[in-house]
Amino acid sequence: MNNLFDLNDFNSKLIYKVSQGERISDICDRIGECVYAAIRDNSLTEEVKEYDVLYLEKTSGKLYVVEVGDTIEKICGYDENKIHDFISKNKTDVIFVGQKVYI
Repeated sequence: MNNLFDLNDFNSKLIYKVSQGERISDICDRIGECVYAAIRDNSLTEEVKEYDVLYLEKTSGKLYVVEVGDTIEKICGYDENKIHDFISKNKTDVIFVGQKVYI
């Protein structure tokens, strides 16, 4: 059974029904969504449960794991346009070591 129901003919917005044993981080990795954006956008205060419905947005770009010493500016090569795109894409202007972001 496919858990994805795409809105707008396979564009970026999805409605996702959680299956037994799934975790938000696994779902987001598979879909290409920033975990912290999904948590915020769905007002999650605990781990998802079977039958929960999530509203997700596919994120384009390369997955990157934040390392010690990284800043958004450094990751984006100090390019203002890339910094703006990074913040929009990841829906955050705060990063921490180990965080998965899209560049």
